[in-house]
Amino acid sequence: MKSVVYLVFNNQAILLKNVLKEKEPFLHRIPAFRYKMISFILEKYSSPFMFAETDKDAVDFYKNYGFKIVSLGEKYLGVERFQCILKS
Repeated sequence: MKSVVYLVFNNQAILLKNVLKEKEPFLHRIPAFRYKMISFILEKYSSPFMFAETDKDAVDFYKNYGFKIVSLGEKYLGVERFQCILKS
C-alpha cells in the first residue's frame, strides 16, 4: 500500500495528511524519512503549529519528535486515533 504526503496550510497551522504508509522493503528507513520531512517543512514554512492524526502504530514517532499527543478515542470501530500537535 502506498500513500502520498500532502500538507494543508493556513495562517495558523500546518496539517500533515497521509504521512507515508508503505509496505515495501525499505520500511526500516521510514522513521528517518518522516523526521527529515517534518524538519524540512518546519524550516521552509513558518507556522506556529503543526498537526497530524495517527493510530497507535505511529504515535510514538510523533511523541519522540516532540508533538503533544491527545487521544481522540475510538474514532473508527476498534481503532484508537491520536491527534499530534507540535508548537513551533
